[in-house]
Formats: sequence, structure tokens, C-alpha cells
Amino acid sequence: MSVELVKELVRALRVIGRETSQTVIESDIIVPDTKPDLEDIVNMDGDIYIRETEALQDRATIKGVIKYNILYLSNEPEQRIKSIQAEPEFAVTLDMEGVRQGVRLKAKCDIEHIDHEILNGRKISIKAVVRASCSACEEVEQNIVTGFGPDDRIQTLKGKVRVNCLLEEKDLPHTAKGQFVIPPEKPSVLEILKQDIKMLNKEMELAEGKILFRGNINITTLYIGDDERRSIQFIEHELPYEMEEEIGELDEDAKVTVDYSILDTRFETDEDSDGETRLLSGEVDLNIRLACFASREIELVEDAYSPSARIDIEKESLKFETIEEMEKTQLVLKEFIPLIGEDAGELEVLSILNKPIVVESGIEGDRLVVDGVVVSTVLCESSNSDRPLVRLGKEIPFKCQLDLEEAKPGAYCEVNAGVEHCSYSLTSPGEIELRIILGVEAKTAQQLEVPVTAGVMEQPAGEHRLASLPDIVIYFAKPGDNLWKVAKKYCTTVEDIQRLNNLTEFGLTPGQQVFIVKRAE
Repeated sequence: MSVELVKELVRALRVIGRETSQTVIESDIIVPDTKPDLEDIVNMDGDIYIRETEALQDRATIKGVIKYNILYLSNEPEQRIKSIQAEPEFAVTLDMEGVRQGVRLKAKCDIEHIDHEILNGRKISIKAVVRASCSACEEVEQNIVTGFGPDDRIQTLKGKVRVNCLLEEKDLPHTAKGQFVIPPEKPSVLEILKQDIKMLNKEMELAEGKILFRGNINITTLYIGDDERRSIQFIEHELPYEMEEEIGELDEDAKVTVDYSILDTRFETDEDSDGETRLLSGEVDLNIRLACFASREIELVEDAYSPSARIDIEKESLKFETIEEMEKTQLVLKEFIPLIGEDAGELEVLSILNKPIVVESGIEGDRLVVDGVVVSTVLCESSNSDRPLVRLGKEIPFKCQLDLEEAKPGAYCEVNAGVEHCSYSLTSPGEIELRIILGVEAKTAQQLEVPVTAGVMEQPAGEHRLASLPDIVIYFAKPGDNLWKVAKKYCTTVEDIQRLNNLTEFGLTPGQQVFIVKRAE
């Protein structure tokens, strides 16, 4: 016969798997017909923009483009420095057991290294070492038995579990737009050589059932000036963005996780009212992945029995992820870089690009230890007209520790590092001191698997078993015993044993003597 059950519906996010791989993406770049032949590469870098993720049976595919920016020495005597922008497509497939169509994927790709070979004056072969990571999860709904109806025959052992119940998860696309004016002390734009874009000052604020996102997008532009000597110029702008999303009321224990990514960028120049090319218009497509969780403590039935009947319990496994901690720290890195280049002449710093790479991270005791490197690229204008642009590079190692109050063995760590500020000073005619403020963010999560009661059936107890039990038992406790185990074994109740033995504690010490009287049938 069935038993009336009291159930509670739990909605959570279950992680199916995470996978990271390193792959080499090869591309051939052709110099456009409108550009002169190339003689040598001055600088090459790239950014990855993920366009699509696809979940298939036991694998996940990440598709996107690599936006390469190539500065090169041309055979054009009037303007030696030229640039090429190319966007080859790529696809990376990761084997992920348990993944299937319909699950949610979150992917990230980073370029760790770029090699190139000039095949001829019109063609470059590129090999990019890319680290691709992907996590797969699905939303699960499960009814958990938290109690029974009005049936005093059934004895229950209850426990508690804290679950991060999923309230909402969504992607929030947003396009930040802006127009910038070239400062009057700078020449107008003849040709844009290179642009670098990064997100700064990311802020999130919860208020009155809404969540507000705001921050700045840093845009640096290297261009050829429309002046007599066609000088190489550098400008920097910030494009603010702000958006809000309704999420309903969240309690004080709620947790919100946010992942930011740049999907695409578009920039073009325009003339001002005087007919000079001094306007720079841009659009940056962002995506903010938002997940809101309510931390709930749920009382659940761990075990049940009846002294007068047989209780069959159906167990299921509830798998979910708990968000333990989100921590952030700052590092100040300092490094000296000599302004020396082969046949470069006198150098003047134009721009500095810093790319942080997290090499390794792991939990050691109550701390998260992060090792990484910042790849710094310094572009300098040279007095040597044969090589007017020089690239200097430096790898700056870093290591930091974040204190974790709730760190557990086997916890998953997601670490992101970003340059929040960069400055330099000339320490001598041939050297600069580079100062970088590096922000390191970490999220730790724990995979939990909790056996829960999903159903209960009551069967006749069987007269032979009840009759075979002695009327009085003197029981000596064994290691691991408690009153629940003893009461269930002898078809009595915890309350009866406590009353008979004048006990208040639930646990038993090995060798402890307990009197048990058979319940009347």
C-alpha cells in the first residue's frame, strides 16, 4: 500500500562535465590587393570571438573566428608600416562524456602563442596555439520526500541539505555604441593600423528587483596621421556601457554569478564638419551570462521504518553544484624593459598591450594558489626610417594566493585575470619601468551528490519476523551504532528506548548497555 508523502520540488543546475584542451589552429592569410607586398612582420596578435557552441552526443563543438591584426614592413617607400586584418574561422571539438543535444554549454578560448611564416610577399602562414575550455550543465527538477502524512506508525530519520536552487539563467546581449573625436593636438586619421579592446571596471548592483550592469570598454587605436611625415599616432578612449535586467526579489543568501564576453567589434572613421577625418565611431557587442541562485536549506527524509510494517524506500541521487566562494585580489607588477632594438635607432613608446595568461591554479589548504604570466608587448616609434615601428616583448610572471574560508578537496576553480591599469615611466634614456595593476577573480564550486528519498511503499511486516523477536533484549552497542539503528533493528522506536533507559543522547558509545522491550503487536 502507498504512503502519503510530503514532497518539495528542487530546481538546480547539474554539471555534466568540464573539459579543457590545447589545439593548434592553422590559417593562411593573403595580403589584400589594396595593400603593398610585405617584407617583414613587425607585430602579430589576435583575439578570439566565439560565435556558436553545439552540444552533440558525448562531445561539444566551439565555433568562432580569430581576428588577427598584423603590422608589417611594406615595400612602399612613402609609408613603410602597413596593417592587415583577417578573420579566419575555426572549430574545436572536445570529447565530453554524457553531453547530448539540449544541454547548456559555456565555452572560453584563449590564444596562448602565435607562430608565423612568410611564404612570399603576398601570403603568411599562421599557427595559433589555442586553449579551449567548455563546461556542460543541465537544469534538473526533482521531488524530494520531506515527510509523511498523518501516520504515527512510521518512524523517520531526517537530515538537512543546503542547495543552490536555480532561479534564473540567461544570456543578456548588449551593444555599446560611441563616437570619439581625435584630440586637436593629434593629426587626423589617414589609416588605422591597429585597435585593442578590453573591458574595465565591471560593476554589478542589485536593487529593487533589478540588476544593474555598468563598466567601461577601453579602446586603444594606433593609426597613421594625415600629416607631412605620416607619423604613427596612438590614442586611447573609453566607451561606457550600462544596462539593467529585472530579476525579481532575491533574499540575502542569494548568489549571482556573471560572465562577461565580447562577441564582436566594429569601428569606422568619419569626417567632422571641417572635412577632416577626426571622428571614430564604434560598436562593441557584449554578452553577459547571468545566473541567480537561492540558497535553501531543505529538510529531507534520510530513512524510515515502521515497527508494525515493512517500509520499502526508493532512493535517487540528487546531483548539483554549490557555489562556495567568489574572491578577488589585486597584484602590482613592476618590470624594467630596455628600449633596445636591432638597427632601431632612438625609440619612443607608442603603446603597451598586456595579455595575462593563467598557467595553473589549485587549492592548497584554505588558499587558492594561482600562477601565471603577463605577456607585455611594447610598440615603439623609431628614428630609423627603414624600420619606423619596433616591437619589444617581455613575459612577466606572477603568483598570488586567495584566502578561501570554505575550500574543500576536489573543488572546481574558475580563475580569470585582467589588467586593470598600466603605466610606465622613463627611468633612463634607454629603459622604462612598466607598472601593471592586475586583477585576479576566482570562483570555487563543489559538486555534491546527495541520496534522497523519492518514494515509499508500505508492505505487511510478516508475522514470523515479529514473532521471532525476543520480548526483552539487552543490547551492547557496537562502533557506529546509534539509537536509530538499534530501534529499526528491533522494531521499536527511538523514543521508547530513550524512555526505558533514561537517555537523552542520540548516539551510543561502544559497549554501552541498552534495554529493549518488544512492542505489543
